[in-house]
Amino acid sequence: MDQKLPKILVCSLFPILIVGLAACGPKSPEERVAALRAQYTVELNAWMIQKSPEPEPILDEEATAPDETAEPVDDEAGAMNAAPAGPQNQDVLFDLVVLFKGDEPLDGLTVDVTQAGADRVDKAVYRQWIDTKGLIKGDTGQRNFVLSVPVAEGDAFSVALAAGIPADLGQYPEFAHTP
Repeated sequence: MDQKLPKILVCSLFPILIVGLAACGPKSPEERVAALRAQYTVELNAWMIQKSPEPEPILDEEATAPDETAEPVDDEAGAMNAAPAGPQNQDVLFDLVVLFKGDEPLDGLTVDVTQAGADRVDKAVYRQWIDTKGLIKGDTGQRNFVLSVPVAEGDAFSVALAAGIPADLGQYPEFAHTP
């Protein structure tokens, strides 16, 4: 009876051991990059719409003289051609704080920038690559970028680092070099 007990234990624990070793096995390249991305924290510090520079005045008097033969152009419906209605593209400056808490850094990360309307319903999501070169374990770095997007009154932005393996890997350059 004493000899059967070790055989039963070995036979019953062997499948559990195999499953456990398989779970600790090598990760896919995508899982590895996702684990490296998880070592970062990205926070939106601020965003602001950049003012467009005022156009330079034209100093040539002939170029500024009104053309007396020019007439307003009507479109097919008879309405005057004007700037299109709705939000116009504006440059939005984003200021991020990036914290790296890992041992193996990435050259950069792709963050998801979500734009919500005044009603707080998401309108669009943009992907933005940010450079993280030079960050070492425990380092915090400030990163800035500009997106040119249509902005309406009351719009707001948020920035997030997607967890796990994104469904649309082609939009995340850090996954591009996975074999």
